[in-house]
Amino acid sequence: MDFKSRLLSRFGIIVVIIHIAVGFVIFISISSGSTLTNDRVLKNAADLIHSLAKTTYEFNLERVINNLGIAYYFTKSGVKVNENELIEFSVENQLTHKKERIKIPKMYINKALISNDVKMVDKIQKLVGGTVTIFQVFPKGLLRISTSVRKKSGKRAIGTYIPAKSQVYKTIMQGKTYKGRAFVVTDWYITAYKPLLDAQGKIIGAIYVGVKQTNLNSFKKIIESLKIGKSGYPYIIDRRGEIIFHPEIKGNILALKDIHGKKYIKKIIKLKNGRLSYYYKSGEDGVNREKIVYFRFLKEMKWYIVVSAYSKELFGMVSNLLMIAFIIQAITITTFFALLILKRSKQGIKP
Repeated sequence: MDFKSRLLSRFGIIVVIIHIAVGFVIFISISSGSTLTNDRVLKNAADLIHSLAKTTYEFNLERVINNLGIAYYFTKSGVKVNENELIEFSVENQLTHKKERIKIPKMYINKALISNDVKMVDKIQKLVGGTVTIFQVFPKGLLRISTSVRKKSGKRAIGTYIPAKSQVYKTIMQGKTYKGRAFVVTDWYITAYKPLLDAQGKIIGAIYVGVKQTNLNSFKKIIESLKIGKSGYPYIIDRRGEIIFHPEIKGNILALKDIHGKKYIKKIIKLKNGRLSYYYKSGEDGVNREKIVYFRFLKEMKWYIVVSAYSKELFGMVSNLLMIAFIIQAITITTFFALLILKRSKQGIKP
């Protein structure tokens, strides 16, 4: 075991000890009815779910970065374009959807044709999962010449491109790796992009791997299964009011109003973090009841995490919060060791 691995292992032991201690403190705090008000229980639930979401994001980002390293093994050598061989593409700006037909030089990697051929990206995808794309630089941005990303129609998104004004394009053309949230054809993904250089060191393309933000199945199952009080629940929306996760409804809820006509979702998005109370007509008996919501903004994914419950149902929520707390501790610890495994498994893969 090298020095870096020993250091990571020792750090892992420290992480485990810290999180066990945090879990114990949470248990003591929650179990003491005299130190935890019902309103504070709801606040802590919002904080804990925010921590879980952030941990899930960080794990998936690290996984994507490791997968990019594997993908780069297969694409870093023998990258070239042949100016004497042109191929025609119908190209589409992924943001404006403006289309046109162009001709560009064919791209090869290790003598294998990449332009409009999917064998290499499919091979990489089988190894790492998620989605994989090989881009070629052209005057208007980064063109998907080979990809496993699909359009809404189900067809591969070959011919779509990232416009030159994108931060992804700007980062790649600076010779740097882009890591983080990015829009990919039709949706937001957790992504990593790395430049591809020809023999002269010129940036002529990029390799990408990513996973859709909403494809975080384990996190989604936890969120959708949680109950707070009798009928309370957590849910997640984006800045447009589109539901990311919700146990009951889908679509856009930006226009939702309380009994006084106030659009409380708009206020949540404006404030980003905080607490609101409002009166809402119960679906069961039509009675106006006070609802309390705590909300937290997750900047990494531009998500608003909301925990909602009727004020009269906040009693008896301790067991729910205990479950959430220990799930988060377990996931955080598991995540660290999963990342160690990812790093070591990457070292064992050869191109």
